[in-house]
Amino acid sequence: MKHKLVQLFIAFCYLLLCVLPDDATAQNKYNWKEAGTGKYKYRYVTNDPEKVRFYTLENGLQVILHLNKKEPRVTYKMMVRTGSNNDPADHTGLAHYLEHLLFKGTDKFGTLNWEKEKPYLGQIEELYEAYNHTSNEGERKTIYRKIDSISGIASKYAVANEYTNIMKEMGSQGTNAHTEFDATVYDENIPAAALDKLLKVQAERFRNPIFRLFHTELEAVYEEKNKGLDGDEFRMFETVNSILYPHSNYGQQTTIGTIEHLKNPSLRAIKKYYDTYYVPNNMGLILSGDFNPDEVIQKIDQNFSYMRRGKIIEFQQAAEPDFAAPVVKEIVSPTPEMAVLAFRVPFKGAHSKDELLANLLSQLCSNGKAGLFDINLTMPQKMQMASIELLPTYQKYNTVLGVAMPKAGQTADQALELLWQEIKKVQHGDFDEKLLTAIKNNMELEVTMAKRNNMASVMTLERDFIADRCQTWDKESAFLEIMNTVSKQDIVDYANRVFSGNYACIYKRKGKRTSATKIKKPKITPITINKTDRSAFAKKLDAVPVPATKPVWINFEKAISKSNINNARFLYVTNKENGFFELQYRFDMGSWNSNLLPVAVDYLSLLGTDKYSAEEISREFYQMACEYSIRVSDKGTSIVVSGIQKNFDKALALLEHLLANCKPTAESLDKLKEKLKKERADAKTSKEALMQALVSYASYGAKNPFNEAGRLQPDQLNASILVNLLHQLTGYKHLVTYYGPESILSITQKIKSVHRIPAAFLPIPAPAVTFQPRIQEKNEVYTADFDMLQTQIQWIRNIPGYQPSLQPGINLFNSYFGGGMGSVVFQQLRESKALAYSTSATFQAPAYKNDPYQMNAFIGCQADKMDDAINGMDSLINDLPRSDDGIKNAKMSLRKSLETQRFTDEKVVDFYLALENKGLTTDFRQQIYEKLGTLNYNDLKAFADKYIAHKKYAYCIIGSKEVVEGANLKNYGDVKKLTFEELFGY
Repeated sequence: MKHKLVQLFIAFCYLLLCVLPDDATAQNKYNWKEAGTGKYKYRYVTNDPEKVRFYTLENGLQVILHLNKKEPRVTYKMMVRTGSNNDPADHTGLAHYLEHLLFKGTDKFGTLNWEKEKPYLGQIEELYEAYNHTSNEGERKTIYRKIDSISGIASKYAVANEYTNIMKEMGSQGTNAHTEFDATVYDENIPAAALDKLLKVQAERFRNPIFRLFHTELEAVYEEKNKGLDGDEFRMFETVNSILYPHSNYGQQTTIGTIEHLKNPSLRAIKKYYDTYYVPNNMGLILSGDFNPDEVIQKIDQNFSYMRRGKIIEFQQAAEPDFAAPVVKEIVSPTPEMAVLAFRVPFKGAHSKDELLANLLSQLCSNGKAGLFDINLTMPQKMQMASIELLPTYQKYNTVLGVAMPKAGQTADQALELLWQEIKKVQHGDFDEKLLTAIKNNMELEVTMAKRNNMASVMTLERDFIADRCQTWDKESAFLEIMNTVSKQDIVDYANRVFSGNYACIYKRKGKRTSATKIKKPKITPITINKTDRSAFAKKLDAVPVPATKPVWINFEKAISKSNINNARFLYVTNKENGFFELQYRFDMGSWNSNLLPVAVDYLSLLGTDKYSAEEISREFYQMACEYSIRVSDKGTSIVVSGIQKNFDKALALLEHLLANCKPTAESLDKLKEKLKKERADAKTSKEALMQALVSYASYGAKNPFNEAGRLQPDQLNASILVNLLHQLTGYKHLVTYYGPESILSITQKIKSVHRIPAAFLPIPAPAVTFQPRIQEKNEVYTADFDMLQTQIQWIRNIPGYQPSLQPGINLFNSYFGGGMGSVVFQQLRESKALAYSTSATFQAPAYKNDPYQMNAFIGCQADKMDDAINGMDSLINDLPRSDDGIKNAKMSLRKSLETQRFTDEKVVDFYLALENKGLTTDFRQQIYEKLGTLNYNDLKAFADKYIAHKKYAYCIIGSKEVVEGANLKNYGDVKKLTFEELFGY
């Protein structure tokens, strides 16, 4: 398991894994061909299992169609091959600004009267130009007051979030966008029946975008910048790139831009950028889902043919000279130490042999199960975590990233030295070739599993378009065949090329964060949000026909076969698609029954048996392309084994052998204690863990699940007690579930022959500690200090009395009030008042019928906006705003989501058991669907008044010491500042 910071850093960098080299044999099978219907010619790859079609329209727009009929939905992506690399040097962050503004509409939608709105927007543009070229602070304040005043007038003609509302009405589940160095991508996921409407909206979106509501959107970007400055992954990413790529924009500029440029935007510069790069011959459109491609390509052409080609000036990455010596830098923050090695290696093209080798090298070193770093460093606890990752390709180079997380009492330098020792083993070929074979088997399984969800293919197509306009899809189709031709020597040779002198070493030292300049809050007058009005364009869209999609409800009696294996319940679902299986033992006991159970499960990863060491067990599972895990929650535990069905017998036998025969040793117990101490120390440096601790305290009181877990003393752990708990685990009452290709009769016999089920189950231990959710009787404020630029506030209220009949209203309330960009909370707190980058609210239904509901709201804001943010959220909670159109859109979105939702695979059993925990035995989505059609604002208002409005809440607040102590928090309730010991239990 990678450390959270490393996961965030790698996610921040974004990589898609499907690459392969040139190969004559594969190319004989996978070749580019041309076909077509009428005037619409397309290219395709022979024997492509995905059957992807690649069209290029007359204006240069590339269209990629990928069929997937598993559910009646369509994923849409509009990709533009430009990003922050093309930002002017004096306007960094521009591409990212533009991405935000592409949600504001055009001269046809997003406006109630374009002719009246237009002159005010023209004035705002002129004022921003003056603001941009003025350095005198007094004059700047005067100009900004004018911007704020005129923006208020202009907003009366705007329909904020009309784009989002239109998409929500269609039933979109994926309205989003992101900006990278080389691309900007816009996303939707809609019911297939709404495809005609989607194409009309998207074509209009890019026809003549209008940059309205600009100054409040800038505030959202400011918040995004401040949020990034709080995160080590952002700073690490910037530092790595600045060292490896000092001569190009990859290292000289950041996607979000400098503070100085964010404070001095130019609408003219943004418009010029749009006109230059948002042209069809620089754009690509992906559709993936359930549709007729011959019909759809005609509709795309009809909608987007208005676009005209442009002259593109391609960004060219500068050549980077070799380092004279490795470059070393440090950054400092309160989070745990780590060391990062960043290697710059030549990029020889998407799907090149080098790119495949880089991915295989990464898997060889650290696959989380049986890589060299996993077996030799992480599992034996020589360090907390070690990994090698391939980061996103740039135009001329790849970045290979090595990460070393030290254990307790170890420095980052010492951990890094151990990492280098393992790297040298790879360079010398000091590893078993069987590991390479196992990697290939596991990658084959990953490819198979990825095909179950079309998003894997869509993401690869997106990446390919950005890199090379999908010219190498033939190699993608041949991935598995070509991968199997890679030899051990190929990996060794590549490792010696990668791990050379062209690298940087960045140490993340623990200490007080170096001062960061945040963007201060300008004075903004809340703008008008038109809650009920719609543009003429939006009204006209209502006439576009959307064929009905019939919902499919699950008949559990038909979908799941039920029987018994000895005295355990057995639930079976057949896999007709591939050779993957998943077997689970599910227990109605968890950490509340035994606070030692999660510790024992953690201990298991360090244990061997009389036949195998812990490392050998990990290798055995990996070589079978199978894996096991044990998941412990508050009230439940699942033992899971999954993988390729042909190895089911071996995998299950090995799991049962481990559970029954794991052996404690003094050495393994010492490692466990050391690991727990380090994890606990690290948790106190995480604002996410701190907020989790505050919420647990507010929900349950001074004695709560979070700090009770912390009260376990690692030094007092007894190895025999932990191992006995593992030995006894399958003796407790549990049910067995299987999803896979083998027949129920055959698999039942196999499980019976291996799985130990006693004649009488052991009684499930009564909870050692009983946690009672608190019902808030007065307003309370719980605070904790954390070194950060932002302040985060979370509202908590527990409401007892689970009633399934409330669920339709809850779903509608959540969608309307706090779910997504079209919600009341988002529109009022971000769009109107510019108080936050992220904000949400939800009325959460319990997982178990005897648990309470919980009202939960969140906002992350600049410290100097905290009072405004709290008062803003309070006012919305206490007086539900009315927008009949908003409610209509929320209802339509929910109903269309239910109409197109399809439970397949092992999810059928998960859904069935989740309903069972609530005391339900049938698919009650049907009742939700039918009831949604009758609900209106009065129903929501009555629900909110009864359970939410003018009630008592606990406010959980984390922020810097100066902010928390300087605020007048007693205005919101009784204040209790909590120590870390009170929150964490240690």
